[in-house]
Amino acid sequence: MKKNFFWNATFMLFILAFSLIMPWKVFGGLIEINSNGKLFALVIGNDNYTYLPNLSESIRDATAIANGLKKAGFDVVYLSNATSSEMIKAIDDFTVRLRSTPDSQGFFWYSGRGVQLDYMGHIVGTDAGTDVQRVRSGIVSLGRLFEYISSAKNRMNVVIVDATFVPLDKNETPVSLELPLLDKFYDNICYIRSVSPGEQASDDSPFCPSVIKNIDTPSDVAQTFLLIAGETASASRNAQKPLYYLPGKISGTK
Repeated sequence: MKKNFFWNATFMLFILAFSLIMPWKVFGGLIEINSNGKLFALVIGNDNYTYLPNLSESIRDATAIANGLKKAGFDVVYLSNATSSEMIKAIDDFTVRLRSTPDSQGFFWYSGRGVQLDYMGHIVGTDAGTDVQRVRSGIVSLGRLFEYISSAKNRMNVVIVDATFVPLDKNETPVSLELPLLDKFYDNICYIRSVSPGEQASDDSPFCPSVIKNIDTPSDVAQTFLLIAGETASASRNAQKPLYYLPGKISGTK
């Protein structure tokens, strides 16, 4: 009981502290409600892989996210069981749409397989193979995703990745290079992924339900990310701790 009280009290102190330093009070959960710009979303869910073991929940979660975003006013493009080339084209088209107005807001969601290669996370197309060469031809690096989206120079983008990044090379330690990459190069991306390096998301992960609940909750984005991270960690009994980043302000795990 004392441990739970201490954890809850600490969590609330985190929220209070970050709400005082974060300037983005116009956010309603994951949406900047006071912006006059358009709301664009790209949602991808991959379950059925040609060469890799299939998943069972990614499309279900992506569909729920797409429906939630539509209700919140987003113009949503939805892909299921997409190959790497289909994902790259969709990301490129997404960037063009974001670039259409400086005040536009972007929301990117991916659920499916992930892989760590050369110490960087990659999302996996359904055509990815099992050997290194065929894996390389069937994946999209998070660095490339960030570069594409950030190049739109629009107001703000939320990027959410629900995947476990398993090192392809067993000699690689599970790491996260996304956060220093974001901190160094990109200032219009808020990012959260469902698990920290070395963790494995369960089939009934609480991450997606928490994201859906907080899409348009009246709050700023810092509080929303902390709520998602805290709810996921608590519901999974700390087996799954999301990793998150906000430009120049917060990065880490809950």
